[in-house]
Amino acid sequence: MAKVKYYYDTETCTYEKVQWSFRSFLKDASVYAFGSVLAGGIFFWGAYTFLDSPKEAMLRQQNDEMRTQLGSLNEKLNLVQARLEEIHEKDNVLYRSILNEKEISDDTWQAGVGGSEKYVETTVEELNETSRRVEELTYKLELQSKSLDKLMTSSEKMKEKLKRIPSIRPVAGGVVSGFGNRIHPINKVRHVHTGIDFMAKTGTPVVATADGEVVISGIKGNGYGIHVDINHGYGYLTKYAHLSKVSVNVGQKVKRGDVIGYTGNTGLSKGPHLHYEIEKNGQKINPIDFFYSDLSPQQYLQLRKQADHENESMD
Repeated sequence: MAKVKYYYDTETCTYEKVQWSFRSFLKDASVYAFGSVLAGGIFFWGAYTFLDSPKEAMLRQQNDEMRTQLGSLNEKLNLVQARLEEIHEKDNVLYRSILNEKEISDDTWQAGVGGSEKYVETTVEELNETSRRVEELTYKLELQSKSLDKLMTSSEKMKEKLKRIPSIRPVAGGVVSGFGNRIHPINKVRHVHTGIDFMAKTGTPVVATADGEVVISGIKGNGYGIHVDINHGYGYLTKYAHLSKVSVNVGQKVKRGDVIGYTGNTGLSKGPHLHYEIEKNGQKINPIDFFYSDLSPQQYLQLRKQADHENESMD
């Protein structure tokens, strides 16, 4: 049974029975519906504005994680960049100065990529900047890699050249006569002594002072007696004269330190010794400057003092 509803009439000061009508029902229903829609709209607006959906919450978490990873990546990029700049500095200052290679210019080194304006602006600026830095480092690493490849090739060529530059004494012992004007022991006149005479007993082993190829081995009737000439390439040729015998043949490849013959007293010679010469591009040069590999500084100074003394040569 439906309940009877009353309302208080202020004019008559009595309770009057509520009379139901379809019109009043529509009015009440409209007010209720409007209120419900308004409350629902306010609720959904607040939820949309202040609360994340599950998908948005996941995206926000992923974005935070990405920012953390980018921060860590940039720290590593800083270390890589610092190390790369250090290698580049050594490349230019040390390696290229030693190997006589042209330095990588600053314009070339810095011309790898443009600024960040070449990228489309994104909502994450860190990603944009990191992308630019990665491309810059990639360019510089490629440039440095090519540079090091070139330096390695130059280094191998330099290593090969150093093997072929005379750098040791051909025989143990002191210097009897040096390079320059000396008295000839046979003719007794001053002449240009084109080598160094080493004191040595007959039969003392004589070694090649650098890698090369034997071009003369034996007697050639030029006053040198039995002698060996070695072509080292790069313009260098060495001569070992007045030998008692040879142990190499023409065309034979020799290495620094290989025995090529034995000291003697053949040709125009005053006594047993070794006459040693160096030619550079066809010009006779002083061998005293080419004994840096097997002498201490004190030994070198002593040997130079002996060589500078003007006396009678042995040949």
